[in-house]
Amino acid sequence: MKRFPRLTAVLSLAALAPTVPALEMYWEPLPGRAKDIGVGADGSAWIVGSGLTNGDVYRWNGTDWTLVGGSGVFITVGANGDPWVVNVASDLYHRVNNQWVLITQSGSATGVGVGADGTVLLPGGNSCYCGPVSDQRLFKYTPASGFTDLPGDGHGAVIEPDGTGWWVLDSQGRIFRWQGGPEYTRIDGHARDISRGANGDIWVIGGGAFETGNDRIFRWNGAQFDEATTGQGRQISVGPDGTPWVVDSGGKIFRGHPLGLQVGDTTVIEGAELRFPVTLSYPSDRTTSVAFQIFCPDNSVAGSGTLTFPPGATNLVVTQATPVDPSPNGTRLYRLQLANAVGADVIRSTGIGTVVDDVSAPTLTPFRTASGGFAVRCPSVIGKRYELQRRGTLGANTWAAVTALAGTGASIELGDSARPPEQAFYRVTVTPAAP
Repeated sequence: MKRFPRLTAVLSLAALAPTVPALEMYWEPLPGRAKDIGVGADGSAWIVGSGLTNGDVYRWNGTDWTLVGGSGVFITVGANGDPWVVNVASDLYHRVNNQWVLITQSGSATGVGVGADGTVLLPGGNSCYCGPVSDQRLFKYTPASGFTDLPGDGHGAVIEPDGTGWWVLDSQGRIFRWQGGPEYTRIDGHARDISRGANGDIWVIGGGAFETGNDRIFRWNGAQFDEATTGQGRQISVGPDGTPWVVDSGGKIFRGHPLGLQVGDTTVIEGAELRFPVTLSYPSDRTTSVAFQIFCPDNSVAGSGTLTFPPGATNLVVTQATPVDPSPNGTRLYRLQLANAVGADVIRSTGIGTVVDDVSAPTLTPFRTASGGFAVRCPSVIGKRYELQRRGTLGANTWAAVTALAGTGASIELGDSARPPEQAFYRVTVTPAAP
């Protein structure tokens, strides 16, 4: 959600200084220049270009910006990828069926916010884009009912619906949240722009001199705002997965990627060591840590600890021994759970360790092939390799591989198609399959 960007107060964002390690980010530069950006709950991204007054409207096609038509000063995007634009005259437009529809020509709209649930809110009523922004009344818009007054007189410059209420910035950049009732909740800090992703992530840009330059970038953690270690901008919009898209004071466009932690799966034969890979999405110059627990098949805790990634490291492994049970007992599942990451987001928190049953002495049923050679039938287990070996009387200590098959979970047959030239001995070896 957006609002008129020209606020005159110079405000500090000291109240937003995080008390936990900062949010590690990589900012991917995108082509083009923009005045403002909006991202919908469907993931579609739109911009208004960096024209001197109104900017042309473009849509992201995955590699570049495609000119759509229309123009405006700032933009936000609805749940279905439908953009809403306010132009230099403070008129509000909505794009429906590939056509721009004029919603209001009152000359008093200074912003618009569209929630993931389709809620449309806008401030306005006593000022326009072409003059200083003061506090505004808030309105809810529906095609059927038009504009309905909402609580919040005096808090109007920016709004962001969140399904249960809305977030508001006033003309001094103070942050408020309304969740029902007569009063707003004041959130510590100041910001020039705010956006909410469909996943619930709230990001703001704030601090510094609002009139010129860029400001720092923060994300709400449920209690306060955590500052990104890098990146600055003037406008922000958040995708459905919480990915922030930013436009800086020079019109450059960036897509943010938080440092991510994820755990992978692993499969071993019974008795072997489970090795869960835990990775960071890219190298960091800071230390990153995350707590973990390993759960047994019966959900008891097999182990726990903390993984610490030193600067530059991206790959660590958590190991867990598995016991050998001589009785057939089927496949068993262990679980590695990550929690309480410091310095990174957890992208995939659960890894599954599959332990394949080990039948150490399979029952062998020998038989003759049609050509008179030796063959054996035996049960098999997925994740194991079964090899038929032969040893002749002339080379008593040498076993030679005849044939090998991967376990299928069902009975398999291993055979020596040719009759050996002399008396021979056979055996079947069972080893873990190659990963």
